Amino acid sequence: MPPARWADLAIVGSGLASGEGISVAEAWRRHDSAMAAWREGRARSTGEGELDLLSLKRQLAYELTRRCRACALRCGARRVTGEAGICGARAPEDARLANVQVVAGEEAFLSPTIAIWLAGCPEQCVGCLYKPLISASRGVRFDSGRLASVLAKMAAGGEVTSLMALGGNPDVHLARWLDVLVALAQAGEVPLPFVWNANGQSTRRSLELLDGVVSVYLLDLKFRSEACAKANGAERLALRRVAQSSGRPRRRTSRSSFGCSYGPAMSTAALGLS
Repeated sequence: MPPARWADLAIVGSGLASGEGISVAEAWRRHDSAMAAWREGRARSTGEGELDLLSLKRQLAYELTRRCRACALRCGARRVTGEAGICGARAPEDARLANVQVVAGEEAFLSPTIAIWLAGCPEQCVGCLYKPLISASRGVRFDSGRLASVLAKMAAGGEVTSLMALGGNPDVHLARWLDVLVALAQAGEVPLPFVWNANGQSTRRSLELLDGVVSVYLLDLKFRSEACAKANGAERLALRRVAQSSGRPRRRTSRSSFGCSYGPAMSTAALGLS
């Protein structure tokens, strides 16, 4: 399992004073500069009154929801004002916790993992197993600090190996995921590797914010063909964008619909076994 890297960013200086009023473009410039320094091993620790790099990422993620560009659909909803996006999610602070539990059925090197579902997904895939769970109206609003405490208690026994963000598509809640990680870092909890279990529907900006935070990208490839994707109302997967990020990409087929996913996958496997 790759190490937890997000905790490192919580002690790296961003070059931005807490509360300093600068343009979004300048905030991105500071982010990119701090990330380059971190990758090259010349990052410096956070100074007094300075915003750490993880918190700057959270701030920029909130900015993405002003006219929402958190996922590849870029619906433009003004979520910070309470307008719902295509996914059904509204302001990041109103995100709903659909479920949190220890799961042992993921890939062996990830298991057992603490799996966390936030409600809302833009794709509405036919045959989605989690649709009743992740409907935008389901779940409960939560405090990031309290959730961080719950996660810390679940991890205290030492059996779990990772934290896993799920959806739907977790990209739509990027700001809130980062908020939870900031809360964990501020509490001084032992960091676990962060796994991004998504659909490959990230934007370039989202991936830049996930860079240095995610240890493993676990991508569900929903469909075997363009025709299947269109028939099910899904957009084209953005897998190559993830490959450009610094995380560790993993692929797996989804359990979407038999004709577009399981059936072709099983036929391909049968050819390999014959």
